[in-house]
Amino acid sequence: DAVSWTNDSLAGWKILVAYAWRVRTTSAVESSLDHFAMSRAEFRGFEGHVIHLRLHLLDDPGGTSTDRDKATAGVGIQGDLPAASYAFAYDRQTGYADNSADGGTLLAVFGGAKWAGLTIGAGYEEFSGESGSRRAFDTAPCTGSTVSPTSSAPSRAGG
Repeated sequence: DAVSWTNDSLAGWKILVAYAWRVRTTSAVESSLDHFAMSRAEFRGFEGHVIHLRLHLLDDPGGTSTDRDKATAGVGIQGDLPAASYAFAYDRQTGYADNSADGGTLLAVFGGAKWAGLTIGAGYEEFSGESGSRRAFDTAPCTGSTVSPTSSAPSRAGG
């Protein structure tokens, strides 16, 4: 069960806020949450580029410490130009709610050249690993953080 709100009334901006308290896993198992809140702001005021900011808050039920309780904050920029496309994203996780452990980081980059309707490019992604009190980056509470040359790519027609 969830609710969401999207606003694109500000010129160049699109804002999404969503809140869930019960989800189904990919194997159709129902999972209750204390809450899972997501917010994303996109700015498309520059032709061919989009800048995005995001914050995700995940709190598993129970009131006891769990590694799944995470706050994920991120920033990214993507571009789709006539001769090239690019993308960059950086996300940082920290402990949230009942989790006091420090979190991990995600860095993702992509660059590609366009020629005759074809884009040839290369990308790199790095997820931090577990070390001492730091936890490995958890992809479940960061859905939407990774970059792709086509995901949410801005159009040259204004977007």
